[in-house]
Amino acid sequence: MNIDSISTILIDFDGVLCSLNHDLALKRMEPYASGLLKPPNDILRDFFYKNPLHFEIDTGSMSYKEMLFEIAQPLWKSDSGSWLELWDEIWDSYAPNIEVISIAERLSEQGKKVAIVSDNHSRFSNWMKNQPDLQRWSQLIYSSAECGHTKASGELFSYVVADLDVNTKDCWFIDDSFTNVKTARSLGFHGIHYPSQINELHTILNIEINKAVNDYQ
Repeated sequence: MNIDSISTILIDFDGVLCSLNHDLALKRMEPYASGLLKPPNDILRDFFYKNPLHFEIDTGSMSYKEMLFEIAQPLWKSDSGSWLELWDEIWDSYAPNIEVISIAERLSEQGKKVAIVSDNHSRFSNWMKNQPDLQRWSQLIYSSAECGHTKASGELFSYVVADLDVNTKDCWFIDDSFTNVKTARSLGFHGIHYPSQINELHTILNIEINKAVNDYQ
């Protein structure tokens, strides 16, 4: 595939553009330990990575704050303000993926549109705008809760291309979910799974991995 034929690159957030620094999240949770009813690791595993209400918050049928209060009862015994602060601390434990950001910067320099497409809650866009390392990528964000569509249905992809006025055949989509990549491919996107196909991406862009990382640093 010729890079010149691509106009737009859609990048997933969690696991691609950024990843949660698990150890940092645990450290940030330490000041709140006296209010926790379950071990921090269990909370991250069962209520952050695999939130039982992910469908509700991803589709926007439940707000992020409503979700937090819904799951608080079995997890938290202190005041509600500290409970909300705890989750802010967890979110602020996300770390940018230097390799992916390096690629996004090079594509942007070539005049390509770079958009973040994420199954995420309604506060996600505002959170991105307040992250110094991510502000540059907060100009084009498509959050499922804000758009009213998810990746799984394919409708979020259709919403994005319509809003950007581009054709799917002119778009790359990068995600760490094989299911999402498969859905995007079925709609005509060039789907790239991260990280298993990252070498293919570098080959297409004619970028050496180490050079991309060093340039960003």
